[in-house]
Amino acid sequence: MSTSLMLELAAPADHVADWSAVCAVSDKGFAWLDDALVTRIAAVMDEAPLSNGQTVFAYVAEDDDPNRSYVASFGPNLLAPAKLHELRTLLSENAQATALLDTVIALDLKMLLCGDESCPAHLKAENEKADMISVNRLSGHMTHTLRRLGIPHVENDIGGSVAFDDFVRAFERHGDDLDLDPRDDRFQAFIACGRRNGAITVRWA
Repeated sequence: MSTSLMLELAAPADHVADWSAVCAVSDKGFAWLDDALVTRIAAVMDEAPLSNGQTVFAYVAEDDDPNRSYVASFGPNLLAPAKLHELRTLLSENAQATALLDTVIALDLKMLLCGDESCPAHLKAENEKADMISVNRLSGHMTHTLRRLGIPHVENDIGGSVAFDDFVRAFERHGDDLDLDPRDDRFQAFIACGRRNGAITVRWA
């Protein structure tokens, strides 16, 4: 079981209006693809840099691989123009996928792609703004993290929250005490994202 740290903004997105626009051009946020196309896109998108300092994560399945290719959630409008052009070109023969991509970009949302596994291969819009970053850890590790930061947290609680500014101060004081690989900059990226987007609260669930 895992727990995620998430940001709440002073000016939250209009998720109802965004999703209504997505569903107007898609099958409840889905555009159906073929498995081979998802694999081609995954190969192009893997480790593609995003303008918020993150990179796209993708898995490219081999021919005899029991798993399927996928591209994890990302905001396409954060791609470099040349990389976005590559993605658009690969989707260009699928009118619904192209329309959904254009809508996701216009609304500043995220999307993901999955190969043919639990359901047919697809592109799926996500009702989350492109630049939103969360931190996911195993629940026990997250409890330990919050405790080390000095943030009140009840173990096995279903969730909680703290003011964003208080979280930032706690990390500045105690971040070096966390059990993180020195190369792990997820918390710094999370805080930077909150500052860019006017976060007021950090919540966990």
